[in-house]
Amino acid sequence: MSRFLLFVPLNFAAAALLAFGINWLMLIPWRRSAGAHWSERARILWPIRQTAAANIWLMPVCLAILEWAMNRQAPVWTCVLGGFGGMLGAIAGTYPLDRETFPRTTFVDWRRIVMIAWAFRLVTWSIFIACIVLMPGEVGVCGAVIAVGYLAYIFSWSLGLYVWTMQAIGILKDPGGRLWGIVSNTARRMGLRAPGTWLMDLQRAQAFALPITGELMFSRRLLEILSDDEVSAVCAHELAHLTESKTAKAGRVIGSLSAYPLIFLRPAMSYGPSAACAIYGLMLFWIFLARKLSRRMESRADKVATENQTELGVYARALEKIYSDNLSPAVLPSQRRTHPALYDRMLAAGVQPDYPRPAKPEAMVGWVFAVWIGFGAVIGFTLAQK
Repeated sequence: MSRFLLFVPLNFAAAALLAFGINWLMLIPWRRSAGAHWSERARILWPIRQTAAANIWLMPVCLAILEWAMNRQAPVWTCVLGGFGGMLGAIAGTYPLDRETFPRTTFVDWRRIVMIAWAFRLVTWSIFIACIVLMPGEVGVCGAVIAVGYLAYIFSWSLGLYVWTMQAIGILKDPGGRLWGIVSNTARRMGLRAPGTWLMDLQRAQAFALPITGELMFSRRLLEILSDDEVSAVCAHELAHLTESKTAKAGRVIGSLSAYPLIFLRPAMSYGPSAACAIYGLMLFWIFLARKLSRRMESRADKVATENQTELGVYARALEKIYSDNLSPAVLPSQRRTHPALYDRMLAAGVQPDYPRPAKPEAMVGWVFAVWIGFGAVIGFTLAQK
């Protein structure tokens, strides 16, 4: 039994080293672009970041399956623990990438944000998977309780649990005089009442609106890189979300339930594979409608921000500063995103960027998939020898 528990530290070490090595190799083209325009560097970095994020899920699964293939006597729970250790190792192995691409990120800040983000993900995914597993084959009283309970959990985040949790863990702070003054003045200029406002203790330039509870959030980094007029323009964008129609707000809440049909997978399976496929298709259609609504609301908010900026070009300049500081690409790989591309947003705001439209970034780093195909071949060969 004790030797099986070695899966945890072994997987942690293996995943950490593998993540570090793959990320270091993927960053070579980005390092060579040191003198390029920020939009080109962001374009190169995008597939690297996406692949590094995917590896956090792929590595532990592959390592756990490989260990099970090499030792069929290992209890299933030890393989699960080993996979969890591998996930922690893969997360730890991404720190050098984050540190190299964003040197201002200290280990303490990185550790805090990573722990909070993954705690949210693991709790949400655990509850979601538990609902799928516990849902009976026929939806009776037990199934109805599970379905209603999951709905209540999701709705609670939109109705204030998110803000309460972020405040409890120390991410949300009082806005301070500068931010509150900008929000108050901008709201008054737009004929609105100043909403509840929070300062996020984050080292990423970000701003959010919570249309359901009517609150705004601005990160510390955003205030560091933007002038008062630029923060005001971003604030006008976020205030526009608070003035969305009741129908749009209801659509946002419903859109947050895009994965909800999957909890009925087991009952659907009793009607055959076609019913399960219908559940999956419904989820994809739900996601499509939610993204379409979000994209339309973002375009509307951009229009409101442009109309309420203090002078021409302020809003476009603020957007460009945010994207460049976050190394987010000016053009996205596809149009299936909640926000339009920065380049298009600047044009819509009446500003022609002083650089040509960048090429679309790749979705992923192609050669990494060859690594995983090779990994899969090793696992298949190992299974064939048993």
